[in-house]
Parts: sequence; C-alpha cells; structure tokens
Amino acid sequence: MWAIATADLHLSEHRFWAMTPLQFHVLHKRYVQAEKRADYRSGVVAAILANVNRDPKKSKPYKPEDFFPSLKGG
Repeated sequence: MWAIATADLHLSEHRFWAMTPLQFHVLHKRYVQAEKRADYRSGVVAAILANVNRDPKKSKPYKPEDFFPSLKGG
C-alpha cells in the first residue's frame, strides 16, 4: 500500500499514514479509473490508425479493446 501511495498516487509519507483505509481505498479506486480512461484514449488513437490502414475486405474494424485487453468487460 505504501508503494502505491507514494509512487503512483504521489502522496507524502505523512499524508499516507494520516489516511484511513477507506480514504486510501477511494483514492486508489479513482486512480485506477483514471488509468483505465487513459488506456481507452490511447486505444482509440491506435484503433483509428489501424482502421484507416486496414483493408475492409480482409478484416473487421479494430476497437480500443483490441490494443488494451484490460478494457474488455467494462
């Protein structure tokens, strides 16, 4: 938990140790959601680039999930 708080969430050690477990959980959940949104945005760009360069007769359109499997299933 400490590593996530200090490295990923950029919290000071003092701030981390002052938090309740619930506060940490909510903050971490928001971080994970933000990362997923960033992955989706990157996946959209990748899908657009792949789709403009694909042969529509040979393959189906790409989706962001094709480049970021972690996005599959919501």
